Amino acid sequence: MDKDRQIRFLYPPFFFLASLLWGLYLDPAKSLSDFIPAAGSSVKTDALITTIIGGGVAILVLGFLIGTITVSGLRFGFFLFARRHFEVVVSKAAFERIRQQVIPSLTPLDRRQRFCSAVTFDHELISKGVHQWLIRRWSAFHVSANSVVALILAPIAGSHLNISVGCDWGWTTAIICIILLINAILAWRETMNMIDFQSHRQQAKHTQRDNDTADSDDDK
Repeated sequence: MDKDRQIRFLYPPFFFLASLLWGLYLDPAKSLSDFIPAAGSSVKTDALITTIIGGGVAILVLGFLIGTITVSGLRFGFFLFARRHFEVVVSKAAFERIRQQVIPSLTPLDRRQRFCSAVTFDHELISKGVHQWLIRRWSAFHVSANSVVALILAPIAGSHLNISVGCDWGWTTAIICIILLINAILAWRETMNMIDFQSHRQQAKHTQRDNDTADSDDDK
């Protein structure tokens, strides 16, 4: 698993656990020892190591689960309201420019072919530097979106653990969710705008290359 995907899975579980601990702190009737009997008592080294390893595995599993919930929600929402895949939302003109560069003989493109052509355009034709920038912005989008879902799930899990979900927990969660949601929206829009811009730029380079080839043939 690449490091960018690992980051997507690691940050949201920490938001989830931090929110649960915050809710536990705000509940005067509960304490950490109610859920972890060993908390506050002496723990043997081997038991501590086992707990750390088990916790690391649980973090990855929880991160994958949160990511799956987030992606499924995004796919359903974008398909329901826009009939598009959330990973590629650009204009028809941009898709046409991408098609001309990826596979000119294939027209018209259906929805699945548009998605595949855009992915091919990003990974094959865009320069490495721009592609890396897109990866960073896309990772920022996923981390922020996944973290919002993690923060929403934390009070739900807390209520099932009999942790009181009060106003303080609610408004602090809402504020952090809004900040993360704004960052996710901005990162997503910047990614889509860059793909649209690169479709213009790559088409211009392709046109210039064709013109240079034509001029060279004329000289001959």
